[in-house]
Amino acid sequence: MSLPTPGNPSFPAGESSASAAVRCVHCGLCLPVCPSYRAFGTESRSPRGLLMLIRSFHESGLPIGNAYKDRIASCLLCKACGAACPSGLHPDEIVLAGRAESAASGLPFAKRFLFRLLADRPRLEAVLRLGARFQGLFLASSRPGKGPAPCTNGLRRPRFPWRPWLLHPARMLPGLAPVTLYRIAAASRRPSSIPTPVARVAYFPGCMTEFIYPGQGLAVIDLLEAHRVEVVLSRDFQCCGTPVLAHGDPATASLLAARNQEVMDRLFTSGVEAVVTGCASCAGTLKGYPALEGGRVYDAAEFLVEAIGLRSPRRECSGRVAYHDPCHALHGQGVSRSARRLLAAAGFEPVEPPRPGSCCGGAGSFSLAHPEPYLTLNDTRIDDLASTGAVTAASACPSCVMHLADGAARRGLGMAIRHPVELAAEAYRKN
Repeated sequence: MSLPTPGNPSFPAGESSASAAVRCVHCGLCLPVCPSYRAFGTESRSPRGLLMLIRSFHESGLPIGNAYKDRIASCLLCKACGAACPSGLHPDEIVLAGRAESAASGLPFAKRFLFRLLADRPRLEAVLRLGARFQGLFLASSRPGKGPAPCTNGLRRPRFPWRPWLLHPARMLPGLAPVTLYRIAAASRRPSSIPTPVARVAYFPGCMTEFIYPGQGLAVIDLLEAHRVEVVLSRDFQCCGTPVLAHGDPATASLLAARNQEVMDRLFTSGVEAVVTGCASCAGTLKGYPALEGGRVYDAAEFLVEAIGLRSPRRECSGRVAYHDPCHALHGQGVSRSARRLLAAAGFEPVEPPRPGSCCGGAGSFSLAHPEPYLTLNDTRIDDLASTGAVTAASACPSCVMHLADGAARRGLGMAIRHPVELAAEAYRKN
């Protein structure tokens, strides 16, 4: 996990966030790439400023208050600063450790409840199933009686927006899927019918794909099977741990990691060769599991392009697609070419928006806790994508898809936001 662990370049064993922050040389090369610095415009919310803040608080012995917690919560954890740092520091990991230290006295009730729910899969599914049934009470259709308008990417406005936290009145949100990905796939696609597979992989869907975007998960499965890959599903997978880790709860993150590792160990013993996911954040976190280091976890496009090679599609698609790199793929894993090559193989023309590597502004709950800075970052990124002239944009992260779709819908743009695997699957499916 991305916390103080042996071998982590930012954290020698046993080092605190403050002692790691000392190694910052204050060069400022992190400032131009930091979305928080751009959105807030203050040094105290930049990587350099946050490291100075963490160090100062530790050295002063002052009690950690709400102002301190607010500052370190403003980091989007996009990892761009680590990629730019000439000293090899990863400020996002130091911030994560700072959050864990500040949360040591206890997390707020709402977060404790949510994280316990994430760690209890049966209860989580029950709660979300209930939420899917009654979500119409909270999310309004953009076309009463007809469902969401096409230009909204299937998103809806909240009926009761609250400010400043949770739901900004301008937001557009996706609904919960009425049926989970596992249930859909288990009913329609299992067992695999590939007679001589070239590989056998376990598919790790992640929470957003499982409960909000099952269509993305079905596309991953279809695309893998079109490349003669046998796909194994497991209902025992838990949340990868990214949300709880980001909020300063490494204990629950470690618990989730251990449970997922147990599932993967069983799958590897049964002949599974790799774990594939369509979520950039899940891929980054899973690759950080100590027992999975060494190339056993792949992003879906990364696996198809780099591990087994792309096959010729059944039909060729067309159109220009503006591609947005998820921060956790580009900065966190160095994965950027695979999705573009996949789109090109399917017949699409990937086009590059201005300001490559920019964040969509979502960053998990950042968009909820800091709605105005989120809108600033999101609008800027939507402008970048729209400037390409493409009517479709793609990103290999369900969270990025959600937030970019929100921006396109709020702006009234007729731009569809898709996962690249969804687009490519159209060229490889049998019908």
